[in-house]
Amino acid sequence: MYGIADLKDAIRVTQTTVECPVKGCTRLVPRQRKVFMSWDEFRCPQHNIFISPSTFEYKDRLDNILWKNQLDQSLLFNSIFSVKRETERFARDNSEDAVTWNVFRYLEKRNLLKGFLSNLTGALVDDCEVIYWLYCQSEGRCWSHLQQVRQEFEINPDKGTEPDLIVKTNNALFVIEAKLNASNNTVPSSTNPAVRQKYENGCQHWYNQVFRSDFNDIAVINRKYELLRLWLLGSKIADRLRASFFL
Repeated sequence: MYGIADLKDAIRVTQTTVECPVKGCTRLVPRQRKVFMSWDEFRCPQHNIFISPSTFEYKDRLDNILWKNQLDQSLLFNSIFSVKRETERFARDNSEDAVTWNVFRYLEKRNLLKGFLSNLTGALVDDCEVIYWLYCQSEGRCWSHLQQVRQEFEINPDKGTEPDLIVKTNNALFVIEAKLNASNNTVPSSTNPAVRQKYENGCQHWYNQVFRSDFNDIAVINRKYELLRLWLLGSKIADRLRASFFL
């Protein structure tokens, strides 16, 4: 993995070419536009990365993760990726999924999560169970509590809300959304009124118990659609578990 010390502060981008971001490398590749493509013509042969103006992608996704012994690889690639919806950008320098794994897998392996979450929230945290995206390690599948509320709130549960990380403790539920060079501003991709209706009506109008503002105000005008969904589903799971909820 290339760290900050290995990379240039800025790269030269022209109408036709992009410079390799690794310090000391003068290699230029053709400029990609719109859709990222992992083609040899866009690869720096010296550093084995595919380059675009905004990011680069390792040829081997293992190069973008820090925790990759056989147990880690089996959990990530065989178990988590079997239920995770989007995995194709995992090898990119700006992958929020890679950030999630590199940071929180470390905290989990070193038994540091409870201290981190306790210091962050002031809550007493113990017995952390980590659910990466949808995958519950104890159940060996998509976490049943999340799958249930997706069915109750979302029209297409199989393509529904996918938190980056869920941490279940003895008395609290944490939903964590990782961001890297991106904001929390999102809006619904569908204009189908049934989408809004199901969020508002699901679980016996749970929406009215946790939100003061109208769906359109939050999701469209203020562009917090993703956060709305995470709060709605996460708070309902926490309610059923009789746990405090943190987003």
